[in-house]
Amino acid sequence: EIREAAGRADGTLRLLLQDSQDAQFEMHTLLLALSSHLTSQYVPTLIASLQWVHMLLAKSASRVMELSQQLWPALFKCLSNQSVEVVRLDIEALARMAPDAAHFVPLCGHLLQLL
Repeated sequence: EIREAAGRADGTLRLLLQDSQDAQFEMHTLLLALSSHLTSQYVPTLIASLQWVHMLLAKSASRVMELSQQLWPALFKCLSNQSVEVVRLDIEALARMAPDAAHFVPLCGHLLQLL
């Protein structure tokens, strides 16, 4: 029952933010919170966090891209998750963060540092 209520609240907040003016929220604060939640071991938390990342990329890709390096460590960690859905959503988010060479090269550089 609590999980269902939390899921409904999350969906409502996501829709509210999605429908808001772009400048009405602090992207930095949102990305810091998402980065923290992306380190969870709980699959529903990871999926919800990745859905937020996708929504923010759809709403304001340029603002997310300016701060995307805040998310990269957590997103790269999600690649090793056991959940296929988490990995799929994660790969999709990373791909959307590297639409051209200007964004792809730094992303790959960060990834190579992890090896």
